[in-house]
Amino acid sequence: MSSKWSKALSALALIFLVLGLASLVVQFMAGADSGLTPGGPLQNPSVEFRTGLINADSLFLPGMFADIFAKGGQFADWYRPRSSFFFPDYPIFGLAYWLAPNLFGQVMLYALFQTLLVVAAIWLIAKAAVGTHAVAVTAVVSAALLWLALNASQPFVYILASVFHYGAFLVSLFVAGLWLMLHDPARPMSRPLLLVAMVLMFLGTVSNSMFIILCVVPLAATSVAEAILTRNFSLKRQLPLVCLLGAAVLGYALDMWAAGPAGKTAAVVDPAKFEFNFLYSIGLFRNALAACPPLVALWAVYACLVVFSLVQLVRKDVAHRGAHWLALFSFMSAACCLSVFTLVTYLWPPQSRYFTAAMTWPVIVVGIYAASYWRRIFVPLAVAGSAAAALSIVLSTYTLAKDRPLGTHYYPPEIACIDNVLEKTGLRNGIANYWDARTVQIPSRLDLNIAQYSRDLIPVPWITSKRYFKPPYDFAIISDYDPGDKIAVESLLRMNGKPDQIVACGVSSVYVYGKDRLHIAKFDAAGRGFRWGACELPSAIGEKTDACRVRKQDIAKSGPLSFGPYEALPAGRYAFEIHYASSATPAQTVADWDVMLPHASDPIRLREGKMTGTDGKEAVVRGEFTVDQKWDGRQVEIRTLAQGGMDLESIALRIERLP
Repeated sequence: MSSKWSKALSALALIFLVLGLASLVVQFMAGADSGLTPGGPLQNPSVEFRTGLINADSLFLPGMFADIFAKGGQFADWYRPRSSFFFPDYPIFGLAYWLAPNLFGQVMLYALFQTLLVVAAIWLIAKAAVGTHAVAVTAVVSAALLWLALNASQPFVYILASVFHYGAFLVSLFVAGLWLMLHDPARPMSRPLLLVAMVLMFLGTVSNSMFIILCVVPLAATSVAEAILTRNFSLKRQLPLVCLLGAAVLGYALDMWAAGPAGKTAAVVDPAKFEFNFLYSIGLFRNALAACPPLVALWAVYACLVVFSLVQLVRKDVAHRGAHWLALFSFMSAACCLSVFTLVTYLWPPQSRYFTAAMTWPVIVVGIYAASYWRRIFVPLAVAGSAAAALSIVLSTYTLAKDRPLGTHYYPPEIACIDNVLEKTGLRNGIANYWDARTVQIPSRLDLNIAQYSRDLIPVPWITSKRYFKPPYDFAIISDYDPGDKIAVESLLRMNGKPDQIVACGVSSVYVYGKDRLHIAKFDAAGRGFRWGACELPSAIGEKTDACRVRKQDIAKSGPLSFGPYEALPAGRYAFEIHYASSATPAQTVADWDVMLPHASDPIRLREGKMTGTDGKEAVVRGEFTVDQKWDGRQVEIRTLAQGGMDLESIALRIERLP
């Protein structure tokens, strides 16, 4: 095929890719109202993508940028993830934030910009590995990845989202392309390219620890393996590798210093979970293949190419060196990921986002191999592949968009309903679980303040601002998205009573209490109290009854019939009531009680007294105690210490904070 025809067909393949990207924008606009953007499998979102590409995780950067640049927040106020995701996520989203007027536009532009950067990285790799057909390789591989993102879902869809570790993979693509150029014997050493690669290694490592296992370790391992297989090891040839590894070490050291002791996460290795982690990780691969059958054939080809590359490196096949190196590097990256997430348990269980690189590299490697070995027929094949992917995307876009208006604003009916409820009541300060807080607060047209709390009403300081935690609150948003994370309605009602109104909005309900009337702590204000049934407290010598009481198992025994509740109390004055019953007479002592601030090295007894018989009737021991400022936040323990030979039944314990 002549050079002229080859260039024309390559341009045609590129046009098909552009058509696919344009369809992506239309899919976003067609799904604007619902947030199910784009279509395909994302119309039935998983937990991670419960509302398409607009979800709690992906809204980290939109929420933080809006808080800092539009609402007077501070960067230091934010509880950021262990991996900062600074590069390339922050620059990409920063550009999207300043170009787009609303959340929808920012999310769409981020997806488009990151996809274009992947296209650029694939072009760099193709240019270094195959040269003349770089445009055709870029077009067909990029079109395939876009098709997978819209049809195969996770992890391929992460190409469209921020803070899902795709940025680390993106940087590793650029590093791989630069390394192929730097390590090519036919090219003179380029110091500017080496410097760019060093900067990327530094930024990749300082921004995301995942980059170490996606790129740094595989790069070193592949280079050493290549030197051994080709029997061509020289210190001079490894000098660029030493420079890149030095930049990565510097980035890692800076990351550790910036995190400080509190930000460091121990890499816990638990042999008992090895088998589960390994099988779970393999299951993620199996699910991805099952969701997209063409991937099965592609992965089979890829596995053969990895073995073939090892053989060809031993034979010193210089003509296709780039394809061989890339196959070995991608395999090292996948093996490194699988090994780490099998051994390390603090990221448990493994998630598909951690295997984005392992599942994406085969698409790139097969494309590079085809262009390297089938040069004469590759360009027509690339045109056919790009056309097939683009037309499939166009058809799915038409199916999605034909009955929907195209929009440029994300404001689904559920959030509009919540806004209407809160606008009528004038309330703005509320709580929700992790999955709902940002997904309501950020798209809302009201200036809402929604703090994240767990199902047990414990603050969740994770990728949110400390400014949002402003108890007491006005309302709670409780949804049925994930029962495991749903705020426990029973606990909410028990602590605060019935709300003024409960309004259903889609799968969510708004519990409206009123200004500063929703409490998430039992003793955050004077007059606040809580009652525990005896069956809710620990016991050393008792057995529970059907009425949530605790009675002695053996009358002859002595010891703690009830103790607890181990609530952390703010400094202040408190009243308590111990409800109990005993068949003994009031003249007989049946138990001792005390109020303790337990501590391993410094237990403090605040009050103590006696409990007498009640002739079988319910009686109450009342008292008061004070938690000094120096003991602020210490847990309280109120014990009922039964005497031997006396029957005793513990009924309840109540504590109330006094003015």
